[in-house]
Amino acid sequence: METTITTAPIAHLSSMDVHDIYKLRVEVFVHEQQIAYAEIDSTDAHPDTRHLLARAADGTLLGTCRIFPTTVNGEPAMQFGRFALHPCARGTGVAQQLMSHSLDLCQQQLADAPVYLNAQAPLATYYAQYGFQICGPEFDEEGLPHIPMLRRV
Repeated sequence: METTITTAPIAHLSSMDVHDIYKLRVEVFVHEQQIAYAEIDSTDAHPDTRHLLARAADGTLLGTCRIFPTTVNGEPAMQFGRFALHPCARGTGVAQQLMSHSLDLCQQQLADAPVYLNAQAPLATYYAQYGFQICGPEFDEEGLPHIPMLRRV
């Protein structure tokens, strides 16, 4: 599937880009996965957060995620999250493109720093394909089991 990936802090995105991000995240997390929480948070608007948008040739938002600097055990790291794919993009390679682009961007933003994420437990094996390893015990986040994972360079 032909995909274009763009990256920017939220302040540099168009109002339609922001609308599309929130619409897809609400569709996936709130409606599809039945997670009842406020999807929009202050991390989205932080100037160091980068939003990634994967769009089809016709402009349809196929996937999105965000990365931002954080600390893990007192050390600088990048955090990956809010990874959402439109149902029509699943199984097409878009997730791999978005993941690869995200990991490259993490290294550009904070070279040689580990990348941290809180994986929904059923997706831990998916993230393991990209070098993520479990780094803590399973925990509950908004009613779903999550597993902290870390990828070292």
